Amino acid sequence: MGTGGDAEPQCITRKNLTGGPAANRNKMQVNWHPSGKWIIFAGERSHYPEMWLPKRLCQGWLECGIWMDIYAVTPDGSRCCKLATPKGGFTGVAFTADGQRGVWAEAIGMVPKAVFGRVG
Repeated sequence: MGTGGDAEPQCITRKNLTGGPAANRNKMQVNWHPSGKWIIFAGERSHYPEMWLPKRLCQGWLECGIWMDIYAVTPDGSRCCKLATPKGGFTGVAFTADGQRGVWAEAIGMVPKAVFGRVG
């Protein structure tokens, strides 16, 4: 990523972002905030109980937003902040057109039987 005046794009996912996930953690579910001033993404937590599992097994769960937090980062990577720590997995954040509200679907239950919704 970068800014409009940059000659070449910059990778902001492979560096340690102050207030964000470590460089060696997964970043997924990326989308722009309606203001264009922020990039919203899911960042892998530094520690979780299942870290001992094989990477190939964890990858699918990470892609479902399990063990991930919701972050906002500026396009140049100069500022990053955690927006939420979902208890279960979640799917990417969708915003209202004015950017004032964001919503996401969050898993209910524990791995591996978590579901992304239920009929009440």
